[in-house]
Amino acid sequence: MVTLSLRPFVSIFAGIVLLGACTSNTPSAPVIGSKVESRYSVPAAYQDHRDQQQTFSSSSGDIAFTDHGTGPALVLLHGVPTSSWMYRKIIPQLQDSMRVISVDHLGFGSSAKPDQDTGYAA
Repeated sequence: MVTLSLRPFVSIFAGIVLLGACTSNTPSAPVIGSKVESRYSVPAAYQDHRDQQQTFSSSSGDIAFTDHGTGPALVLLHGVPTSSWMYRKIIPQLQDSMRVISVDHLGFGSSAKPDQDTGYAA
C-alpha cells in the first residue's frame, strides 16, 4: 500500500513563503541573521557555500537559502537527494541580471532535518 504524505509539499510552500518574505519590505520578515554579501562567489568548499546562506524559520524547521543579485527573482529548487550546493557555479552567472534565490529543502543541505518521517519514499 502506498501512503501519500503532504511533507514534500511543505518545502515547496515554505519556498513560496520565503520568496514572499524576501520581497517584503516589512521588518517582520521571518529571516534569521543578517543579509550576507550581496554578491555570491563560487565557493571552494561546502562550508564557504554555507557561509553565504541565510535561514528562514518555518513551523517545520529552519530552511537555508541563498539570496543574491537584483532584478526579477529566479527561485532555484533542487531535486532529491541534492541541495542548493548544486547551483554554486551558475548563481554567479545569473546574479548580474536577476535576483537568484536557491533553497535547501527541509531534510537536505543546510536546512533542518525533521525528526519524523518525511514521507519522501513510497
